[in-house]
Amino acid sequence: MITSAEQLYEKLKVRLTITGGRLLGLHEIEDHFDTCNKTVLLLNKLIREKGFTSINEEISFFRDHKPRFTSLQRYYVLLYNHSLFKPDETSEAIQYLERMLQRLDRFVADQHSFYTSCHSGDADIDLKYFARPDKKSTQTIGEVIISDIMAHQMLAEYIRRELEIIRS
Repeated sequence: MITSAEQLYEKLKVRLTITGGRLLGLHEIEDHFDTCNKTVLLLNKLIREKGFTSINEEISFFRDHKPRFTSLQRYYVLLYNHSLFKPDETSEAIQYLERMLQRLDRFVADQHSFYTSCHSGDADIDLKYFARPDKKSTQTIGEVIISDIMAHQMLAEYIRRELEIIRS
């Protein structure tokens, strides 16, 4: 299962790197979200069809692998909303971006202890957050939380790049 997911992730990365690190327009953000969404649907199909060979593989998948997919999906939603609300006027945009960056950094800092404990190797935490509640489920609460943290980190990096461009 993990090998199939990694192959799918490599294809996703190729589809998303065509922007070359530049800032994205709304249509590109929509296209990237659509690509991520389709990929997550394929991944969920793989979960249902292949399943996992052990509880350890399941935990590893939902802790270390699936969040890379779902964080991108979440990131493009956050980025789209950010792009809609960012003011056009330069000084207002800078103030808005600085406030957003503070909020994002605070969110990530607030979640740091959870993120660290999830990667501590504690079996109780792994079972609580990364084992599926039933075998039909395609997500876990831990995967959702980690995805959200990663998406916020990505948006913070994007906003730093925006600020750098505006200020130069």
